[in-house]
Amino acid sequence: RYAPVCRLSYSNEVAVPALLSDFGEKLALIGQHATDRAASLKMASARKGLANEYKRSMGKRVMMRKLRLEAERAAEEAALVSRAPEAAAALSRLGQIYDE
Repeated sequence: RYAPVCRLSYSNEVAVPALLSDFGEKLALIGQHATDRAASLKMASARKGLANEYKRSMGKRVMMRKLRLEAERAAEEAALVSRAPEAAAALSRLGQIYDE
């Protein structure tokens, strides 16, 4: 799916790290409070779901770096603007929105 470079930057620098922090804190709390078997069983599904999302989000950051996705998208946007200069205004506005 196409996302402008400003969205990718926001995701990589703000959104995903915040999610990782949140998921990590919740997993730590579950580990801390799931001390007896009954509590552990009640929280097993939530723990599995959070662990899966934590792993997926961590992998997302790793792959964005490995693929150099932001640089690739920036080049695509530069090519778009050179072919369709009117796109520059929309991309600029999107950048302003993500900077706010």
